[in-house]
Amino acid sequence: FLGWNDGELAALSVAAATAELTAALNTLRPHIVVGLGPDGGYGHKDHVVLQSLLRAAAAACVMPPCLLEAK
Repeated sequence: FLGWNDGELAALSVAAATAELTAALNTLRPHIVVGLGPDGGYGHKDHVVLQSLLRAAAAACVMPPCLLEAK
């Protein structure tokens, strides 16, 4: 996904990764985005990082999607 490697999301630049994900969301323009929740579903390191990036990216969108998170 976006060329990001499994197990390496924590090493990504938060600013760059958020910008890349925001650009993808602005291109796709989804009305709803489903995420895993703040704990990444079960605490998986990559999932926690991705969910944090997703929250920031969705908020930064030109037309922010509704972000649904699992609890």
